[in-house]
Formats: sequence, structure tokens, C-alpha cells
Amino acid sequence: MVLNLIIIASAAFIPLVIGFIWYNPKVFGNAWIKANGFSQQDIEGANMPLILGLTYLLSFIFGVAITMIVIHQNH
Repeated sequence: MVLNLIIIASAAFIPLVIGFIWYNPKVFGNAWIKANGFSQQDIEGANMPLILGLTYLLSFIFGVAITMIVIHQNH
């Protein structure tokens, strides 16, 4: 089984894009902050490179795992 890592790496950006839209203050960001009891200072003080990096890494791992599950090349 040959993995197409370029496609998996580019597909790993999809959760980031959806998250940027979903948690935008103009969409559902303010409601999400209020529902979780956070303040705007809590959000601004977060380590965003770590959060985004881990999100990308886990999305990439998930993409590899799903590809291995879906492609039935081994008999």
C-alpha cells in the first residue's frame, strides 16, 4: 500500500480552516467563549502555535490511519 502523503498533508489543513471559520467571533466564537466560561484574556493568552501545531499533527495522523483502514490492499 502506497500512501499519498502530499494529499494527506494537505487534507490535514481542513480542520484548521473549519476551526478558523467556526470559532471566528463573527460566527460562533463569542458564543463558544461564553458557553465555556472563558474571558477574552484567556483566549489571547493561549499558546496558539502549540495548539495549531498539535491540531495539524493529530489531523495528519488521523488521515494516515483512515487511509490505512479504508484501503483494503491486504488480503
